[in-house]
Order: sequence, then C-alpha cells, then structure tokens
Amino acid sequence: MSRRKSVPDVTFNGHTETVTDDQYLYFLRNAIVTKHLAIAPSPPENFQYSGTFQSIRTLVLGFGFWVTLDNLMAMNSNVIMIRGSKLISSEFNRYLKNWISRGGSSAIKYLSVEVKSLDLNVVFKDLENQVELVEKRRQYT
Repeated sequence: MSRRKSVPDVTFNGHTETVTDDQYLYFLRNAIVTKHLAIAPSPPENFQYSGTFQSIRTLVLGFGFWVTLDNLMAMNSNVIMIRGSKLISSEFNRYLKNWISRGGSSAIKYLSVEVKSLDLNVVFKDLENQVELVEKRRQYT
C-alpha cells in the first residue's frame, strides 16, 4: 500500500490459518481497495471491529462471526458476502427496517449472510406489508 494509492482487487488467503488482530485490522483499515476485497482467514475468536468500512464494490468475509449489526449497517459495498455470521433473526429485522426507512438508498445490491438458523417470522416482523417473499430467482435491469 505504500507504493500505490489504491489497488483494485485484494484477496487475503489462508483458510486454515488464524491471523492476528493487527493483521486483520490492517486489511479493514489500511488496504485501499476499489473493487474487491476478500479476507479468507479467521481472525482471533474475540476479534471486534468498530471502525468504518471502505466503499468497495465487493466485500467478502470468509469468517464473519465477529460482524455485528452495527458493522453490517456501516458496510458500504454493492456486494456483501459474509460466511459464519452470528447475527440473529431480530438483528436482521432491525437491519431491514433501517434499510427500508432509508428508502433502500444504500449502495447494497446483493447481501449474502450465512447463519446457522433464522426465524423468518422474526426477520419479517412488522414488515409483512413492505416485503415480498420470492421463492425463485429474479433478474432486474
């Protein structure tokens, strides 16, 4: 990063390794990525992040157990993919309500968050008239 102002794509590999807090934080704070940032290794078990997120087209987190609702709301990417999240149904409900109240105006176009289980009744509580469940894939232009 000291040689260039930014790079378009960065993939931080090492699926079987756990990186240090400092290493993980470096990529979140200092790597100026314009298109695609993928962080595959796991941060330490007690990792937390309360900083801002860069505006990146695609953000992929291989181990997203540390991602909080506040983190998710602060992400400003077109595509967000998080594996192994510990977010719960009520947090997704709050996320959707926040997103809808802003008119869906965030940059997000695709969100994929892998969780162990969700209660869709809780996720869509008080949103029944604002959300349409779709069982099949739709493509919009």
